Amino acid sequence: MAETFRNARLAPLPSIGTAGFGTVYTCPAGKTAVILSAQVANVEAAQVGVSLRWTDASVGGAVTYLTDEVQVPAAAALNPLAGKLVLEAGDTLEAGQEGSPLAALNLSVSVLELDNA
Repeated sequence: MAETFRNARLAPLPSIGTAGFGTVYTCPAGKTAVILSAQVANVEAAQVGVSLRWTDASVGGAVTYLTDEVQVPAAAALNPLAGKLVLEAGDTLEAGQEGSPLAALNLSVSVLELDNA
């Protein structure tokens, strides 16, 4: 089973109120992915909320929230995942920001992709 380390980013996060959620990562066909870490950085001088969710392709794209409007302090960073997250082929990790200023949050994730046997 081949293993490949990857990174993914979404910067800036879209405003949920106007643009909806943005896709950070989609697990490719024939793979299982482990999200090892996620870090949100607030690059502005005001506190802003972050929402993080994943969609389950095997259940018709069912949405599960991981965080909902968790506040990221001004000029600070937050790790919104308490542990690892396993994604199967077609599953997505999505994020968005609540509040202003717009374009305040950047998200970086580390991913381990595994070939399905």
